[in-house]
Amino acid sequence: MPNKHRKDYPRIIIAFDLGRVLFEFDYYLFFKKIKDKTRTSFSSIAHALFFDDFALDFEKGLVSGFDFYRKFKKEFKVEIDYSQFVNGWCKIFSPQKEVIELVRKLRFIYPLYLISNINKLHFDYLYKRWKNIFSLSDELILSFKVKSVKPERNIYKRLLSSGISPQDVIYIDDRKDLIEEARKIGLQCVRFQKVGGLVKDLKKKGVEIVEEEELKELLKIRRELKNLREILVEERGNLSLWRKRKKGWVVIQGMSEVKSFLKRKERVLFIYRGELNGKLRFKFFSSPGVKNFSFLKKEKKVDILILVIKSSFFDKGLEILIRFINRKQER
Repeated sequence: MPNKHRKDYPRIIIAFDLGRVLFEFDYYLFFKKIKDKTRTSFSSIAHALFFDDFALDFEKGLVSGFDFYRKFKKEFKVEIDYSQFVNGWCKIFSPQKEVIELVRKLRFIYPLYLISNINKLHFDYLYKRWKNIFSLSDELILSFKVKSVKPERNIYKRLLSSGISPQDVIYIDDRKDLIEEARKIGLQCVRFQKVGGLVKDLKKKGVEIVEEEELKELLKIRRELKNLREILVEERGNLSLWRKRKKGWVVIQGMSEVKSFLKRKERVLFIYRGELNGKLRFKFFSSPGVKNFSFLKKEKKVDILILVIKSSFFDKGLEILIRFINRKQER
C-alpha cells in the first residue's frame, strides 16, 4: 500500500487598509476648492473630520451622500451645490504605486482582503477610476456596507466570517490605534510606514514575496498546465506524487502509484532540487525530457515539464508553488 500523508500549509490571509496604505489622500485639496465659499478655517474642518467623528454616520452608511452634503454645508456654512461638493470631496486621492505593485505580486500566492473606513462617495469615485486596483482583492470589507467602522470589533470580525482563524490573518494599517484594537482579537498586525519596512515585516511573519522574474516562471506553469492537480516531486532521491484533494494535498510515496500516474498522463510537472545561476530561486523549463532520472527517461510518451527549485530554497519554493496552484483553483 502506498504511504499516504497530508501535506498542507497554514492558510495566510493578508488584509490591507485603503487610506494612506493603498491610496494617499489630502483633504486640503478639497478645502482649496471651497475656501472662497466658506469662512470656516481648514484646521476647523480637518479637526471635525479626524477628531470629532463628523463623518462617522456617513462612513457607517447611515446617511446618504446628499444628506451628508447638507450636513456639511450647514455646519461649515459653505455656499456650494451638490455636484461641486462631490467633485471636491472625492478628488483628494492618489494611488501608492509601490504598495500596489507589492499587492499585485502577493495576490498570486495569498488571498487578499481590503478593509477600510470609507464613505460611499469616496468608494464610488475610487472604484470607477481605479477598478483594476480593487480587482486585486478577493473581498472588499467596506465600513459603509457593513455598517461598522474600525476600531469596532464587528468590522474586524468580517475578516473571520469564512472560518478563518485570527492568527492566520495579517492586517496592515497605518494607524496605531486601529492596529492595537485588531491585536485584541488575535490578528497578526503590521503597521505601515514605508514599503521597505512593510516588506521586511511581512517576511518576518513568513510571507514570501515572489520577484517579478520568478513570477513569470510560475505564470508559465499556468499557461502550460491548466487545472494542475497532480505534481511529481523528487526529494533526496525519492519520487513522490502530490495530489490535490478537497481538504488539501496528499503525498503518495510508492513507485507503483507513480508508474500508474505516468501511464495516464500526457504532460507532467516534475519538481526537483538544483543549482541556479543569478537571483532566480526557481526556474521552469517547458522542453520535454529529464536529466539524471533514468526511470523518467523511459517515459517516451509523456511530455515532462520541469520546475527546478534552488536547493537552499526548496521547502519554501515548494510551499510557494502549492499556494500558487491553490490560488489558481480559487480565482
